[in-house]
Amino acid sequence: MIVSHLVNLSLLLGAVLSYGIMWPLINKLKGDWFLANLEGEADMKGLYGYKIKEQQQPQYRGSGWPAESIDDLKQNELFLREKIPMWIGVTGYVFFSVISIIVVPIIFPQLKWYYVVAAYLLAPSLAFCNAYGAGLTDINMAYNYGKVALFVLAALSGKENGVVAALAGCGLIKSVVSVACILMQDFKTAHLTYTSPRAMFMSQVIGTAVGCVIAPLSFFLFYKAFDVGNPNEEFKAPYALIYRNMAIIGVQGFSALPHHCLQLCYGSLVLQ
Repeated sequence: MIVSHLVNLSLLLGAVLSYGIMWPLINKLKGDWFLANLEGEADMKGLYGYKIKEQQQPQYRGSGWPAESIDDLKQNELFLREKIPMWIGVTGYVFFSVISIIVVPIIFPQLKWYYVVAAYLLAPSLAFCNAYGAGLTDINMAYNYGKVALFVLAALSGKENGVVAALAGCGLIKSVVSVACILMQDFKTAHLTYTSPRAMFMSQVIGTAVGCVIAPLSFFLFYKAFDVGNPNEEFKAPYALIYRNMAIIGVQGFSALPHHCLQLCYGSLVLQ
């Protein structure tokens, strides 16, 4: 990775401080800072509310560029020989954005069309940031960007439509940002293996097209065959419960969070 060991050390320190010290100490305050008789561990009004709000973003710092060897120069020459024209990406993004602006509000009426437009206007900048960070560190932050969109849409949509609109918008932003990250990782592989970037891009397009058919069919197969989402069955779908609780928190506001959650969040922000 093109980063210093400071990134790995900071992640290790954050993991030790959070899971080794902070969460055990906060858990001892059950019944004082938050309710002790909550339904499950994923309830945002309990300990998990602190974990979601205090997730720290890793800071990326470069460690300097080493001198390029002959192999590196050859890799760069082969990779840059077949550039993908900018108009292909812009045209494709606009085309699929228009389709989503029309189709998504039909599937999810709670998510208004102007929210979809705003999401697609904001997504390229977020995708660039995520792809750049993934190119340096191999860390995909798409889920964090999706959580930000979830809270924003939940607050804007109101109590009546906020939960569904937030979840749909979160999936929209996360999908766009995640695809950019995956494509960046594929381009890194192409660069290291002397593969044509155009061939890698076409493989990504074909894989995405196949996934648009296979993924929904697989989902409905599981959804019809099993009791998905039942906490007492095999397919509990824990992330569905977590994201739903986050959307509910976004609708209800900061007052629904456990005590001192925001103060700890501010402290984590200062430490970054």
